[in-house]
Formats: sequence, C-alpha cells, structure tokens
Amino acid sequence: MALMLDGEYVFYAGDVTQDGLVDGSDLSNIGNKNDIFATGYLVEDVNGDGLVDGSDLAITGNNNEIFVGSRT
Repeated sequence: MALMLDGEYVFYAGDVTQDGLVDGSDLSNIGNKNDIFATGYLVEDVNGDGLVDGSDLAITGNNNEIFVGSRT
C-alpha cells in the first residue's frame, strides 16, 4: 500500500504467485494466461476486467521494474 500525493491510499498489484514479490514468475503466469485468451475470475486478471491481457502485463511489468514487494 502506498500514500499518494493527493492523500489517497492505493494498493500495488501483480503478485499473482503470492510470494511477496512482483517478479518474472508473475509475468510468466500472466503471459501464459494471456496467450490462451483466458477470461473469468482469475488471479492473473490483475485489473479485474474479466480478461487476462496486455493491460495486466503492463501493470505487473511496471511494478516489477520498481521492485514492488511486501514487508512482513
């Protein structure tokens, strides 16, 4: 979770493997579902629009590049 400049709190997305890091394994899982045009209520559907596509890859890829992870 992060505090934005406008005072809103937001959650990071993309850790579809639930291992605490947004990394290549998450991108791989999303890419595999994207390749078969997967639809429905799927963990790889990061933005929740019912379709695993490039937008889910973009969100996860962006969070991967800034090393998003969880601290426990």
